Amino acid sequence: MLKRWIYSAKMRGVKIPNGGWMILDSGGLGGMVRVARTVVVESVRIPRKLFRVFVEVEGMYRNMVEELTIHAVRNTITSFTRLKAQRYHELRKLYPKLPSHYAYTACQDSSTRAL
Repeated sequence: MLKRWIYSAKMRGVKIPNGGWMILDSGGLGGMVRVARTVVVESVRIPRKLFRVFVEVEGMYRNMVEELTIHAVRNTITSFTRLKAQRYHELRKLYPKLPSHYAYTACQDSSTRAL
């Protein structure tokens, strides 16, 4: 059985009457709203145990972004480079099992949210 997933980077979706989704993303546009197109990706059914792993990794990434965003706002950091310099190694020690690109991407994500 195939499942349908809606995928979009920086997804903030709004269900619209025609059955589709409108994705709103104001990141990097100075408060302007950009409408993006969604893509429905079909995937095979995955085992429950594997799905739980994905949920756990997503939770860890969410925690990383939350911590970094709070730090960036409190210290008025809007630069990805500065945020990464201050917190990247700490994140790597805190989450040693995650690949390094998770910490790197969380720094990028948080620096745009802290604007």
